[in-house]
Amino acid sequence: MRTLEDRLQVLECQFRRTKRINRVLATILFVIACLVGVQSTAPYASGQKAASGQKAASGQSADSGQKTPPSIPEAGQRTQNQVPPAHGRLRTVEADQFVLVDSSGRPRATLVVNSDGPALSMFDEKGQKKLELSHTNDGSALHLLDSNKSPVASLHVPLDGADARLELRSSQGSSLTKSTGVSVKDCNENQRLLLALINGNFPVLGISQSGQTGPPSVEITASDDGSRHLKMHDEAGYPLFSVSAAKNATTTLSMSHPDHERSLQISAGAKEMDGPVIWAP
Repeated sequence: MRTLEDRLQVLECQFRRTKRINRVLATILFVIACLVGVQSTAPYASGQKAASGQKAASGQSADSGQKTPPSIPEAGQRTQNQVPPAHGRLRTVEADQFVLVDSSGRPRATLVVNSDGPALSMFDEKGQKKLELSHTNDGSALHLLDSNKSPVASLHVPLDGADARLELRSSQGSSLTKSTGVSVKDCNENQRLLLALINGNFPVLGISQSGQTGPPSVEITASDDGSRHLKMHDEAGYPLFSVSAAKNATTTLSMSHPDHERSLQISAGAKEMDGPVIWAP
C-alpha cells in the first residue's frame, strides 16, 4: 500500500507536468498568432500617396511651361504602367529565418529553414531549447526537451506514415521503448506501463510495480502463430503464474511457489485433459 507521502508526491509530479504542457501549448498558439498577423498586414498603402503627389507636381510644371524629366519611383511606389495589387491580396513576407524575442530582447522562438528542412524551436528564459518541431527528408518530428537538452518525449511520423511512434524517455535520454509503442514512467523514473509492438507486429502489454526489475509484473502477449500468453513475475522477474493458449486449442496453466522450489502445471488439450503434474525444477 502506498503511503500518504508517496501519493502526494505523485500528485505533485502530475501537476508539474500539466503546467509544462500548458505553457508549451500557449507558446505554440502565440507563435501561430504572430505569423498570421504578419501575413495579414494591409497591402501597399504608400503607392496611392506617391501617385497623387507625382500628378500634382506634373500639373505645376505644365502650368509653368517647363518640362521636367521623369522621376525615378521610390521603393513601394507604383508607376502609371504598373498594375495595382488585387483587392484583398495578402502581403507576402519572405525570409530565411524568423526570430521572436521577449520584452528583454531574449530569443524565445525561431522559425528557420535548414538544409534538411524547416524547423520551429522554442526557448525558455535561460535560452535553453524546450520544444522543436521539424520536417526532414525522413518525415516529421516533435521533441520536448529537458534542462539537459535531451528529448523526454518525441513523436515521429515517417513520410509514408508507417510505423509512427511516440517515445517517452528518462532524464538521461535512455529510450523507454525499443519498439513502436508507448511507455509510461512514474515520478521516480520507474517504468509502470508498456504498450508496444515488437518487431512491428508482436503486441505486448506490460504492467510493472514500483521497483520492478526484469520482466513486467503482468505481461500479456499475442504471437504470430496464434498463441496467447498471460504471465506474472515477482520483483526479481521470476515467473510465478502463466497461462498459455496455443493455436491448436491446447491451454497450459503453470504456477510456481514464491520459494521457487515447488511448481504446478496443468495442461488441457482440445478433447482431453492431462492430470496435474507436480515437479521440482
